[in-house]
Amino acid sequence: MDTTPPGTPPPYRPPGPHQPQDPRSDGDPGARSTPGRGFVIAGIVLMALGALGAIVAVAVFGSRVDLDAFDRDVAVVGARESEVPGRVGFRVIESLGSDEDRMSVGVALSGGSPEVDCEIRTVGGAPVPVRRAGDGDTVVSPEVDGGWDLVVVARELEPGEYTAVCTVGGEPSGTSGERFTVGRVLTVSEVFDFAGPAFGVLAGVVLGGLLGLLGLVLLIVGLVIGNRARRRQAQPPPWGGPPQWGGPSQWGGPPR
Repeated sequence: MDTTPPGTPPPYRPPGPHQPQDPRSDGDPGARSTPGRGFVIAGIVLMALGALGAIVAVAVFGSRVDLDAFDRDVAVVGARESEVPGRVGFRVIESLGSDEDRMSVGVALSGGSPEVDCEIRTVGGAPVPVRRAGDGDTVVSPEVDGGWDLVVVARELEPGEYTAVCTVGGEPSGTSGERFTVGRVLTVSEVFDFAGPAFGVLAGVVLGGLLGLLGLVLLIVGLVIGNRARRRQAQPPPWGGPPQWGGPSQWGGPPR
């Protein structure tokens, strides 16, 4: 038999499983991904790919960059220069720090007279194939400055002894009053041979750096999103605790 006085409100009962939950909980927290996780993962992957790409580029192309090849020069035997007609002996020395032993050598005149014919011969007197100097040929020997005119170039001479011979119109006794010398020459093809691997290293480092920078941006964005989501979850729910009910109503006695 119910002995509750009339008008007494029912006792408080906590909401059951069928009652609505906090909308921020969104069910099982472990069943949903953390906000910003995708950005964090993408950022880490891009940063790793960028670092790996730069390392691979340096390892592959860096071994082909031969900086020691630019330090080599011809070794002149005797006087560095001679009057026309005359001869200058020189040697192409084997490289100790470079895999490339061959060297292009040119003959330069003090005045560039078209009447002077120059050639390069081996130690046995055999002529070496030469060509007229072009705009892409550059003398890199420090002793041959801008006051000399490059006239002929012998490409990729092997290590050994050679002699540069210059005459006037092919006559050994003809004179012109000019002087000539020899020096190392960099041709266009040799510059491209060096620039190719160097460009590969530079491109790999730049692309790897861009990927790493993009990955860092995504990582920061993901961390910021995750931090904001954790702060929102730490805030109290928008509603208060269970309702507070007062005591039973004070009713007067039964009517008399």
